[in-house]
Amino acid sequence: MTRQINARFQRFARDTRANVAMVFALCFGVMATAAGGGLDYSRSVGIGTELQAALDSGVLAAASMTQTRDAETVVRAYIEAALGDHRDIIDSLDVQVTQSASLNSREVAASATVLMPTTLLNMAGIKQIVIGRETKAEERLRNIEVSMVLDISSSMRGSKITNLRGASIDFVDTMLDADVSGATSISVIPYGGTVRLDDSFFRFVSNGESYSPPGFDWQLEVPQMAADWNGCLELNRMQVDRIALTPGGHGVLPNFTVWNRTNPWCPDSDDTEAVFLSNDRNRLVGLLENFDNSILSDGTGTDIATSWGVRALDPEWRGGLNGDAQFNARPAVYDDGETLKVMVVMTDGGITSQRRPERGWDSVLNLVHVGTRGTDDLYNTMQARRNFSDLCTYAKNNGVIVYSIAFQVRNGRDQNDMRACATSHAQFYNVEDLDIASAFASIAADLTQLRLSR
Repeated sequence: MTRQINARFQRFARDTRANVAMVFALCFGVMATAAGGGLDYSRSVGIGTELQAALDSGVLAAASMTQTRDAETVVRAYIEAALGDHRDIIDSLDVQVTQSASLNSREVAASATVLMPTTLLNMAGIKQIVIGRETKAEERLRNIEVSMVLDISSSMRGSKITNLRGASIDFVDTMLDADVSGATSISVIPYGGTVRLDDSFFRFVSNGESYSPPGFDWQLEVPQMAADWNGCLELNRMQVDRIALTPGGHGVLPNFTVWNRTNPWCPDSDDTEAVFLSNDRNRLVGLLENFDNSILSDGTGTDIATSWGVRALDPEWRGGLNGDAQFNARPAVYDDGETLKVMVVMTDGGITSQRRPERGWDSVLNLVHVGTRGTDDLYNTMQARRNFSDLCTYAKNNGVIVYSIAFQVRNGRDQNDMRACATSHAQFYNVEDLDIASAFASIAADLTQLRLSR
């Protein structure tokens, strides 16, 4: 009997058929807790991702220079919207926000914490998981200097000058409306055959009694007072391509026409004088509102106008452009990381040669129509194109972002000149119809983003 009992115990010891069930039964609680813990952990990761995304978005919105609401209110609203489906945790939300602001920047830092109730981890005594995230954002508005070089030649008559007037006014309004810190200065440089300047530039007129352009044998009487001149400096081929100008080293452009008997080479209205470095809406828009048929000019001196567009951005001319008093320290140096420099060049045709009368006359106040047969080139179209190209290259090499607008320009060579002037093809606008407003609106939108540093 004893032998049979021992044999049965030995068979029982060797029998493993029920081991898996027993082990499973013994481990079930641990395995269930681990599996549940994985589910709880997975949910906490998802909520953490949502919390971080909402926190990032909320801080960016709170740091906006145009934000008027309290920073904590903004951040909390973003988080509550993102976690709206998790009603079991939203009541535990704790948000901490700090901010600092200056004239041109705003920085917001924030942290957020929520408590997520557990499910199966609760069996192991872990009743909740703490989920915390933090982030910060800074929005900085760079100073911006804009030169608008705008064609008011006689070919702009009719609908074109009307559309340019509206588009350019909208552009100025958009730029100034976005300028919450008063850091935007705008220069508007209208041009026909050349550029008309205000009386402060009379300091560059020769103090001699007469002046003769290089290559011409006639003498033109030089005004002795700023009130007696027409606002147009004589610039020869080399002076156009030069940024610095010499006080007392220039003559005055005579009043003449070549193709158009009523629109002089030098824009003859006080309403066409270039405005430099201003954020005075009335001053800038006041100039642009005068863009109509009555102020159009003979010739298209895009190279001369672009030279003034570059000077309006060049530190060589700091304090010398008769801009608004608050901008006496502008133009800023080219490598100033806090300043964005922009030039917008617009034309509806090709660059013309700089023609001058073969003979002079006694007074610069007399308007004379000489026609093409009565004029010679001070410099030709090829040189004018070269000047324009050189000036665009100079600006781009110094970090200026150049936009160019070809407004119903039909000639392929003229389009190519404008395209090559732009910083990239994306900054070149070929406006084939009358919708020049879309080009200016696109540029304004681009600049709004470019001046923003986050």
